[in-house]
Amino acid sequence: MIGVVLVQAALAAQVALQVDSDQIREGQAVRLDLLVIDTVPRAVPRLEVPAGLQVAYRGQSQQRQIINFQSTSSTTFSYTLTALRAGEYDVGPVTVSTDAGELATAPLHVTVTARASGGAEALTGDIGVDHVWVGQVLIYHLRFQTEKNVVSGRWTPPAPSGFTAEPTVEPVTSEYRLDEDGKPLSIQELYFPLRASAPGKWTIPGGVLQAQYAVTESNSRRRNSPFEGIGAFGNVRYEVYSAAPLDVEVRDIPAAGRPPDATDLVGRYSVEARTSEGTARVGDTVTVEVVVEGDGVLAGFSLPPLAGNAFRVYDDQPVVESNIEGGEYHAKATFKRAIVPQAPGDIEVPPIEIAYFDPVDGAWARVSTKPIRLSVGGEASQARVASFAEGGAPRNVDALGEDILPVRTDVRLARPWPRALALALVAPGALLLAAQALLGLRGRKPRLAERALGFEDLPVDAEARLAGVERIFRERVARRLGVTTEALRREDLAALGPVADEAETIYRALERRRYGGEDATVSEERVRALVESWA
Repeated sequence: MIGVVLVQAALAAQVALQVDSDQIREGQAVRLDLLVIDTVPRAVPRLEVPAGLQVAYRGQSQQRQIINFQSTSSTTFSYTLTALRAGEYDVGPVTVSTDAGELATAPLHVTVTARASGGAEALTGDIGVDHVWVGQVLIYHLRFQTEKNVVSGRWTPPAPSGFTAEPTVEPVTSEYRLDEDGKPLSIQELYFPLRASAPGKWTIPGGVLQAQYAVTESNSRRRNSPFEGIGAFGNVRYEVYSAAPLDVEVRDIPAAGRPPDATDLVGRYSVEARTSEGTARVGDTVTVEVVVEGDGVLAGFSLPPLAGNAFRVYDDQPVVESNIEGGEYHAKATFKRAIVPQAPGDIEVPPIEIAYFDPVDGAWARVSTKPIRLSVGGEASQARVASFAEGGAPRNVDALGEDILPVRTDVRLARPWPRALALALVAPGALLLAAQALLGLRGRKPRLAERALGFEDLPVDAEARLAGVERIFRERVARRLGVTTEALRREDLAALGPVADEAETIYRALERRRYGGEDATVSEERVRALVESWA
């Protein structure tokens, strides 16, 4: 090991940074260790590295030695340091909280040399615009091409300030081959959705691709990097590529010209209302299907209220779908609205109007449906309100005057049972139920909190377990904030008060780890500590 920095602290406690090599080639990954000697660390140290480097936590180990009859203990935190761009960099200083106090290392200098030029390899990033508006969704597009035989690739999308990863849709990857000037090229692409969350001028760091190549035996003997070795397809070599950063301006939504009925929708939208029925009878349910589509987020959106003297309105829960089509974000919300006529005659259901902000024109816009006309027969009487079954067909239920009937309190048995007989019949069953409940609680009491949170149901597989941890975190935070899981955004976490910073740190860590980053075990423990504080 070279590039070691030691700082002497109280008694024999020391901290050290060590790296396999302080001369790294662009795209190379080396092992970086942080040693804590003769004291106990209180948490996993957090390493911050400058742009141009990337660090990922790998795990920790303990060791005890006896040297000259003196016992020495050490804890080693291992990281992977990846060189993304050529340059001179300082790693640290790193502050470690220990039983001996706060210990800090001096900076560790690392030199990154440029990647060998030549060939058709290139990783480029693009967002297609130079400015967006708060709440707007943009697609960060990464494209990698190479003439080599790529076995697999692992993407690490950026986590830029001023943006959040859009949770309503999963990133899309594609892989294909094409010929360019008679040479076959392997193309890999990533489409990653981001939502602008804060106004200002921001820089989106370049996304990263860790490509795995199949190599010949003669080229695979040297394995100085923790990323080189024997893969599932034989000898392999890993190479890391980084796209150039992108500058983008996020503009705040203007208050001028904002309509009184404006929604929070940002994008371009259309709305359509349709029904298969033009006639009905008093009390019948007419189902109106309303479809809202656009290139902005629809999760959490609800239709504007509708009321009329000649009919009642009942809304069902919408079905919201989001995807990425042709490199563009697309969302669709389908609402089912029940119209119940209350009187005979020709009635008109007013159009549905939606006011939203159009980021292309930079102005407020409006879309609306056409009015729906119904010819209603019959006589004014009680209404039958329909609820929606799974197949979409209405199911009639009675509604006499009011939606909820009053509870009757004057019900009496015609011939009440003797009290002694009633107790004799009820007591044995009640005792059995009480005994069974006590036995169940004795066996399950230590696990009640964990069962309620869902941690004990997490799978063993690392990736599946991480997905479960993220689900628990999002569900508990959304419940705490009173929003739906789909509508939860990172900026909403500020409402959590004293734990807002910790919740945002976990949010970012889980996003980074999902695409290659922070260790899943650490994130799980932090999620446990946070959500159990609300139990």
